[in-house]
Amino acid sequence: MKVRWWSVAIQAAEVTDGGGTGGSCD
Repeated sequence: MKVRWWSVAIQAAEVTDGGGTGGSCD
């Protein structure tokens, strides 16, 4: 369950970051 919300947070952060962090593209 943790990983689920974590993944969502990562995606949201990526969008907010404008795709600057390609390392989190995983």
